[in-house]
Amino acid sequence: MLGVIGDISEDILVYQSAPLAHGSDAPSRVVRSRGGSAANLAAAAAPLLPVRFIGCVGSDAHGRAVTEALQREGVDVRVRIGSRSCTIVILVSPDGERTMLPDRAANAELSDVPNEWLDDLDALHITTYSLEGGPTTDACIAAMACVKARGGLTSLDTSSAAILKLIGVEPFEALVTQLDPDIIFANELEAEVLGWDVDEPAERLLVIKHGGDPVLFRNTQGSARIPVPPVTGVIDFTGAGDGYAAGFLAAVLAAASPITPQDLRNIDVQGPELAAWCAAAHVRASALITQPGAGVEL
Repeated sequence: MLGVIGDISEDILVYQSAPLAHGSDAPSRVVRSRGGSAANLAAAAAPLLPVRFIGCVGSDAHGRAVTEALQREGVDVRVRIGSRSCTIVILVSPDGERTMLPDRAANAELSDVPNEWLDDLDALHITTYSLEGGPTTDACIAAMACVKARGGLTSLDTSSAAILKLIGVEPFEALVTQLDPDIIFANELEAEVLGWDVDEPAERLLVIKHGGDPVLFRNTQGSARIPVPPVTGVIDFTGAGDGYAAGFLAAVLAAASPITPQDLRNIDVQGPELAAWCAAAHVRASALITQPGAGVEL
């Protein structure tokens, strides 16, 4: 069982047919879907293994809609009730790149995670969106410590270069030290902010994605770059990183012999096992970027 704690939202995707015209109109197509980085990962992993999503929504129609949508996607959903549900406006340019305008609302209000929601987890994943401060940050820190104490695997996604700058590099690195995740996923921009995009050993397994260019893997054994196959028919990059992490974590948990935290930190970065996990991750990411949005339409 993979556990995921973090954001769930109503995504309002605006597919632009022309550049934004300040003070005027820009033709577009609007799609509403279930979103949120953590929920995206849970849904992407659900066809591969049992997944539980843990989060917070408002007592409103949006909260009920996104919760029911994620359940239809095959996820065991456990939520606390907060003030109002999160909405994210996503501007998608003609080349598929996206700009996000989030109103986090209840996603920042997860005050605690019951132990019974964590007891049967083999791995727990959280996102940096949940580490901006406040009750959700405290709940994530406590939950990860609980899963680690039982020997479960833990992972973190750096989520957003803008969020990392908001938190600050030194405070974020202090959070990483406190959380001590076994795997960290980052994209090129996030790794640049953190100074991680270098071919050097690392204390834990770092997975640094570069779009269509090779993925950089770093751990105690050194570093390696693994190419990814090209993808045709790209529509929307929303959720691509979540899909990659979902495929990677599912492959780790499906390994023939149980993978321990120490295995991940010391695995041969040029070996066949890591390459296979990378390939599985690419399959899930590719499936997401060739469809509109990262979740079912509302």
